[in-house]
Amino acid sequence: MLDSVTINQLRTFVAVCEEGSFSGAAKKLMRAQSAVSHAISALEQALDVALFDRDARRAELSAAGRNLLPDARSVIARTEEMKTRASAIARFGAPQLSIAADVYFPRPHLIACLQSLQTLSPMVAVSLRMTTMQGGEALVLDGVCSMAISIADVPELNPDAIERHWLGETSMVTVCAPTHPWPQHAHQFQPTNSAGMCSLSSPTTARTPTRPKWPWSESASGMSTT
Repeated sequence: MLDSVTINQLRTFVAVCEEGSFSGAAKKLMRAQSAVSHAISALEQALDVALFDRDARRAELSAAGRNLLPDARSVIARTEEMKTRASAIARFGAPQLSIAADVYFPRPHLIACLQSLQTLSPMVAVSLRMTTMQGGEALVLDGVCSMAISIADVPELNPDAIERHWLGETSMVTVCAPTHPWPQHAHQFQPTNSAGMCSLSSPTTARTPTRPKWPWSESASGMSTT
């Protein structure tokens, strides 16, 4: 049964393949040749296949053995990786990354970045907090988050305490419900008419309203990492 397969049996199998003989594997593993033979027999029984052709003078792999050898090496490699990670976790704790992202940062791009991070570092536990205005900077200063993605040109809480890098710009399209009375008079409005309700200024000084948004107005909002 597969449940009875052990890492020791797989190491023995790979050693016999690499050394070309049971005696060579015994020397490499510093074990008795009988113990090597027993491990291979137990592995073959568990897998229900013959891994070697017994009639050959050398340990010649069977067709099944050739197909299963890469799998055995992969399992051993993954086991070593797990041991390495476990050792690091025991010493330094589990890897974690806490991120604060402004609600204006494009969600598709944010999700794509998180997916790439998961692919590159699958063991990292990511904590994501959605913030507005100076919320991300406050979380970094308080030690709650490691980094933050925030709107540029928002007054900084502590300019000298945080390193900042420019990410780029993102387009913002204003909209409102078709039943709202404003779309009926959209031609009478200009972006400057909403200046009294603005809470965000773009690098080009265009203003973005925080309440009912109109489909005819578009502005650029600068994004930066904190």
